[in-house]
Amino acid sequence: MKKFVILFATFILIFALTACSSDDGSNESDDSNVNNSSEMESETEAEDSSSEVGDDNYVPEIAVPDGLPVYPDAILYNDLISYGDNSWQWFYATTGSGNDIVEFFRTEFQNLGFAIDEEYTFAQREEFFATTADSVISVYWLDSDNLTDDVNEDTPERHYGIIVDLDGWNDR
Repeated sequence: MKKFVILFATFILIFALTACSSDDGSNESDDSNVNNSSEMESETEAEDSSSEVGDDNYVPEIAVPDGLPVYPDAILYNDLISYGDNSWQWFYATTGSGNDIVEFFRTEFQNLGFAIDEEYTFAQREEFFATTADSVISVYWLDSDNLTDDVNEDTPERHYGIIVDLDGWNDR
């Protein structure tokens, strides 16, 4: 009987935590809740369409920081929380190759005053990375839908993710 009570209490606790996790914890007025509801619907629609790269109407949960370089003509199609205390990542589709993307970000990061971590800034076969020495910004390769098995650093139409340590970005 004791095991049954513990199991039942555990189930209730998990259920309660799951129900609470959907609440964002804000105490906004009813008018703002109506606005949040329509924003959430827009975000849900954006998430549903995020698999369809090419839809330039995607609205990320957290806006891309002002001044963060974006590869020319890249299309934002998804975002998500990143590992770390206050970092975020955004996903882009481009027409560029791995080499093009790495060289673009190498130049842009240096123009912003960041030193480059040369050990983690390269394009090789299907992989590519561009990282600042302080790891505030990291760009990395993503699989692309239309790629074949013979992908290399010069294959065009690559997708990339960019991770930004938001505290480090704001402190620069």
